[in-house]
Amino acid sequence: MRVSAGQDETQVHQGIYRQTGLLMTSQDNGSAFVAVAGESVTLSGGRAIGGWVQGTDGVWTAQLNMAVLNQLTLNGERLTAARYPNEVTDDPVRGGWLFAEEPTAGVDPYTQIVVRPEDRAAAAIAVGSEGQIWASAGWANAVLTVQSYDAATGVVTFDERAPYDLSAASRSFVQGTGVQLDRPGEWYFDESTNTVHFKAPPGFDGRGVVASTDASIIDITGGQNIRIEGFTIADASTGASSTDFYTAAILVRDGSDVQILDMPPRRHSAPSGATAPCPPDFARAWAGTRGASRVLSWGQGGRIEAAVQVLVHGP
Repeated sequence: MRVSAGQDETQVHQGIYRQTGLLMTSQDNGSAFVAVAGESVTLSGGRAIGGWVQGTDGVWTAQLNMAVLNQLTLNGERLTAARYPNEVTDDPVRGGWLFAEEPTAGVDPYTQIVVRPEDRAAAAIAVGSEGQIWASAGWANAVLTVQSYDAATGVVTFDERAPYDLSAASRSFVQGTGVQLDRPGEWYFDESTNTVHFKAPPGFDGRGVVASTDASIIDITGGQNIRIEGFTIADASTGASSTDFYTAAILVRDGSDVQILDMPPRRHSAPSGATAPCPPDFARAWAGTRGASRVLSWGQGGRIEAAVQVLVHGP
């Protein structure tokens, strides 16, 4: 698009384009990047995974050429990263959580939680696990690493201080180690060997799995008067654990008059998910982090007038 110094239109024909990574800057001012009318064009942030090896207990493994794995899908459906307690899809509010009790004497409510007696014998609360912890109010979460666990007292100690009190009614789950891999449809990624472990559902034949890492599908930095139109966004993920996203499905920074038109994200309905509609004109908007399934969407005519970060998370 830069051959003519912008001011042109690139049309893309039907197909699924994986990990294409469209980067646009001020050199692309005035350009348009559009799907051919009437054709289905998908920009995917994922990579198809092959080379699966079937092991014991229904667990398959594959080597990945990526250092970080944020999301895995099978035939377009997002799979759950292995966790404890397991996800309870029909009761996402009360089920599938470690609920904290009132801290006992000597427990630091910013670095420790006390889990209920019925959860204390769980070997799945393993040292090195990633704890996803929501405060009692439920409006924010911290991502901390389990430093130690005392099954006798139920005290879980994390590696750093949370930004808020983790006392009674806080809820959490742990993930990120192989001991949590116990349910078909779950996966675990061993970063030390770049190996994904997948407890496959019945009938899995090694096909249909797509992996997503930290990468922006569309990155517009410093661009003006740019139009992106008609694509479907799929397999987007980010490793960001705060609102300061460094990767996103669509990431726009320091731009103006950037139009995102007629681009429905492919999404699924997960218990932790939410859909945040966006007004036609907005200055800053984002939704979702790793482990969640929030999807930011907008209709035709959406226009970004200032520096923004837009995240569409989910297959």
